[in-house]
Amino acid sequence: EGWDQPGGAGAGGALRAYVRPASRFREGEHGPAGAQCGAHCGDLQVGWRRADDGLEEPVFLDAWVRAKTGTADTPPLPMSALYRVPRRATFSTHALNGASVDADSGSKRADRVYMSAPFVSSAGADTDGTLFEAHLPAGERSRFTRVSTVPAPHQTTVDVAPTGGTLVLFDSVAVPHEVLATGAGTRYAMAGWFHEEQQAFPQWFSSAVITSDDE
Repeated sequence: EGWDQPGGAGAGGALRAYVRPASRFREGEHGPAGAQCGAHCGDLQVGWRRADDGLEEPVFLDAWVRAKTGTADTPPLPMSALYRVPRRATFSTHALNGASVDADSGSKRADRVYMSAPFVSSAGADTDGTLFEAHLPAGERSRFTRVSTVPAPHQTTVDVAPTGGTLVLFDSVAVPHEVLATGAGTRYAMAGWFHEEQQAFPQWFSSAVITSDDE
């Protein structure tokens, strides 16, 4: 009791979260628009896009994009692409050296607007966000920031003191966070995570071929 108070049990050790004003959820003639932060249909959020109204829209990484090769006897290319789910969802494809995103996967991509052409994503290559940014059109690059960016425009800092009986729930992917140093006393915390089910390999992936240039 009395945390952060004179003579209390302790001081400091607050959970600090950096939150953004995300776009509002609205129902309209085109159904629900916008997406929850963190993940969408199993795709992880990797960034934020500043909308025209100043609010932030989550940007997701589709790691199972089937890029058409343009020939019937050549397997599709497994690639990645960035997309958002706008408040009035539409569908679009982007060209890639004469190829395009294969849109035959039904409702999975029906509500998406792809922001980038398909690209080969390498593990650990986007440590500072520049790889993602490089694949965005010039007009979108200034709108994009990665989820871990601190500080960021319109970001608000929220501190939660470690008082007994406090439960904090938040999306740890979309909300950068840290624990401040404990100045006095002992800070006790119990943390847990809920994970979405991992995406299954698409059926077409077994026929895809990745060349040495794509690795």
